Order: sequence, then structure tokens, then C-alpha cells
Amino acid sequence: MSERIDQFRDNLRGRLADVDNRLRAFKEGLDSAKADIDDQLEKAKAEFDARKREATEAHERIKSMVEEKKTQTEAKVQAWIREREVEKMEARARLAEDYAAEQILLATATIEEAEVAMLEALAARVEADEIAAS
Repeated sequence: MSERIDQFRDNLRGRLADVDNRLRAFKEGLDSAKADIDDQLEKAKAEFDARKREATEAHERIKSMVEEKKTQTEAKVQAWIREREVEKMEARARLAEDYAAEQILLATATIEEAEVAMLEALAARVEADEIAAS
């Protein structure tokens, strides 16, 4: 696997671990003040907003990659293999690696958006519980 994909995969794992740790902390501290949840929500929203532009750009790059992949029919690829067209096979491999990296970037943005949604749900639950208790 390419070094770039390994780096993206490790980055994604780290982000997933961070999200998991934050959510565990939120769950343990659900009874804490709503202000704490709101603060964490604002931080998560800021992180997501920062990543949103990257994700939009990645989505556009993915669309062009999909179009390029459509031109690489199985018959063409088999011909490149038979004819030992190394440059074309290298380009195909780079395209596949870039596509995987962009998909990982999109997955990361989706995870961050999910974190925001979960925090909003926690905040709503705390508010509902406060109203029900009063």
C-alpha cells in the first residue's frame, strides 16, 4: 500500500480515536453543566467548518477521478498489461491511490459532522431533562 494512503489511514484512525475519547468523556459527564456541552459543541463545529471546505474540494476532485476511471475500461487495462505499458499502469495506480486518499478525507469530514450531530443531540437531551425536572 502506498505511503500516502498509510498516512491518511493513520490520520483517520487518530481522528476516530479522538472522537471516541471525546464522546466517552461527554457520556461520562452528561450530568455536567450544559455550558460544558455547549463549549465542546462549539469546538466541534469549528473543527467541522474548517474541514468542510477541504471536503468540498475533495468531492470535486473525486468527481473528475471517477470520470477518468471510466475511460480505463477493463479491456484497456488488460491491453496495457499485455503490452507492458508501465507508464499507463503507474498512472492508473496513482489515480487509485489518490482516489482512496480523497475518500478518506471525505470520511473524516463525515465523522466530524457526526460528532457535531451527537453533541447537538446531547445538548438537546440535557435541555429536555432540565425542563422535565423543573
